[in-house]
Amino acid sequence: MVGGEINSLSAGSPSRWLRFYAAAPIVTHDGYRLGTVNVIDVEPRQLTAEQADVLRRLADLVMDHLDLRLRSLKALRRNAPCGW
Repeated sequence: MVGGEINSLSAGSPSRWLRFYAAAPIVTHDGYRLGTVNVIDVEPRQLTAEQADVLRRLADLVMDHLDLRLRSLKALRRNAPCGW
């Protein structure tokens, strides 16, 4: 609920308002699937090859950021004084 009103994306069955859905998996370098980057719309659409490529690259970028965050945390813990 935002501003006291019901969010239309959560109201009722998605099949009543969802007309477009596309997703790209977020996959680790080891092949584990962590989730997806999703795009939805209330208007019917066709995903172009270029848009699908952008969605895949966005999912790859999310994975790169997650991996960088994990490596940074590991480095901090490795170099931290005892008790961290």
